[in-house]
Amino acid sequence: MTRSIVICEKPSQAENIRSAIGTSHGDVLPAQGHLFTLADPETYNADWKLWQGFHLLLPDQFKKVPTIGETAERTQQQERKRKAIATALKGADRVIIATDCDREGQVIGTEIVEALGFRGEVMRAMFTSEDAGSLKEAFAALRPNNDYRRLYEAGLARERADQVYNLSLTRAATIALIPPGVKAILGIGRVRTPTLGIVCIREIAIQRFKPATSYGIAATVQAGGREVVLTHHPDKPPVTDRAQGEAAVAAAIGQSGALVVATNRKKKAGPKPPDLSTLQEVAGRWGWTASKVMEVAQALYDQHKITTYPRAETRFLPEALIPAAQDITAALGEFGPWKDAAPALATIRTGKQGVFSDAGLGGESHHAIIPNPKTLDTLPTVYDALSADERRLFDVIARLFLQSVSADYEYSETSMSLAIGEATYATKGTVPIVPGWRALRDTTGEGDRAKDEGDELPAIEDGSAATIRTAQLAEKTTRAPERFNEGTLIKAMKNAAQFITDPALKERLKDAKGIGTQATRDTVISGLKDQGLLMVKAGKLYPTQAGMAVFALLHKVAPALVDPGTTAVWESRIDEILSGGISVDTFVQEVAAQTRSLIEILRKAEPTTAFGTAAPTAPMMKAAETISRKKGVPLPSSYRTDFAACKAFLDAHGTPRTEG
Repeated sequence: MTRSIVICEKPSQAENIRSAIGTSHGDVLPAQGHLFTLADPETYNADWKLWQGFHLLLPDQFKKVPTIGETAERTQQQERKRKAIATALKGADRVIIATDCDREGQVIGTEIVEALGFRGEVMRAMFTSEDAGSLKEAFAALRPNNDYRRLYEAGLARERADQVYNLSLTRAATIALIPPGVKAILGIGRVRTPTLGIVCIREIAIQRFKPATSYGIAATVQAGGREVVLTHHPDKPPVTDRAQGEAAVAAAIGQSGALVVATNRKKKAGPKPPDLSTLQEVAGRWGWTASKVMEVAQALYDQHKITTYPRAETRFLPEALIPAAQDITAALGEFGPWKDAAPALATIRTGKQGVFSDAGLGGESHHAIIPNPKTLDTLPTVYDALSADERRLFDVIARLFLQSVSADYEYSETSMSLAIGEATYATKGTVPIVPGWRALRDTTGEGDRAKDEGDELPAIEDGSAATIRTAQLAEKTTRAPERFNEGTLIKAMKNAAQFITDPALKERLKDAKGIGTQATRDTVISGLKDQGLLMVKAGKLYPTQAGMAVFALLHKVAPALVDPGTTAVWESRIDEILSGGISVDTFVQEVAAQTRSLIEILRKAEPTTAFGTAAPTAPMMKAAETISRKKGVPLPSSYRTDFAACKAFLDAHGTPRTEG
């Protein structure tokens, strides 16, 4: 008889699994996040313990060791869970890994069985919802854990590359750039430092921005017995002289021509269901932090069980969920603020231009966030009991799902233009025909009117004679770029390919996942705030003085350290591990090679006083005071805090004789 145990990621998950399947597959044992982690550099080489010299901290073979928690209590909790699992493994023939379905979850489960030397059968239960029905289905459809080997290897690659890059360059930057005697560490992170770069680049653009005003003409045109306002605003080159603009307005009045009118019927599909970064972007407008969105989304998933896995990295759904789409649509049509606008039947759009696409998922083990199709019977009751924050976030998830399966928005688009000489006056307007998904618009921002859609226009025949009766000066003033909130910063992290300057590479990476992962981006931002490199004012992110100093220094000596494009390229290489394009070792060696190059650049850099200076010793200060008193030479203002200033004073004025 096979003796099995189930290993899951955390205690709350263990409770959900036990409630769903009991012990039918053996005891359910929770981990507590990562129970094992990579060994510290000095484990491989004793010389690496001291922060001396410029070393590439790349071991010949990586080792996993028990994790030490942030607190003594957490360390003890993790140790108890390691011992419980190790004991259970001794009597087991089979292990079922039932951790989260993402890359991180795959690493957490697989590293346990590998670190503890289990040699029996290892299976995988993969689920995107933690309700009883979904869990029962997952355990009825177990697959060999080795089927997810590439997912595990992608996680290993990230973990190993981060250690080599982050630790090697943190030490190199600290040794090279922090003056001797100053107690400070210049932390470098493969994701953290480029994220700081994104905010600082935006801040520099804002500080350097100078508004520019250009002028055009807003002309009231009479044609076919009707009036319409057309505009002409030249931009190549723009008119920046107001007097020139006013002269053009005066000259336009009375001019005539033939009005060109074109009307086309168009349609537009609704937005896709959200991934985590979409929710963080939407909630960022409410003033929520990225961490708060993650916390509330997690509660909807594992506590209330009314949504699917929250750390989604994609906005596609698997084609297998097409039948469930009708059930979700019907259930949402029975309650909630979206009830009256919900479609009677779901409109199914497949392929990469649609919503349901296995190809669009690109091998991802989880999909866009949607209402859980397995808990629809209890959804209205659970929804009524949600907190205000939980309900607010669920509303976004529900609306975006309904928009994605609603009919197209159909409208008539009319454009009017009047060419007079070299000037073309034009406008565009729309007339809604079928509201479709736009009937479900709300504060998601994804249902707002598109920028290229205008107001309804009067009915005028094409070719009608048209005359400019009146005209006014039209002004446009450029605006500085907006500062990020946490949601829009996460969007920028996800779309980091925009920072790549090579056109061919930028095109290749336009659909890449950017820097960081859905599971880590919020903690990266929190870490930058905790380190005093970013701060929040009125809901917007600002780099602190220290943050700008770090960015300026690193950008000067080693720009690649703060370049989001560099990390975006690496993230795309990790995705190639998932598809079998490269191996873990190849990726780590590539990162190590670039790390080595950056270390050599830092080796040649000079220390900076941006992080302070070492304080002089007490005897030095006493000697300086004695010289000042005896020779009548004023002391430098920083002689008590600045080693270099105090030493320069002593060198210039001599050491005092010892008295008596």
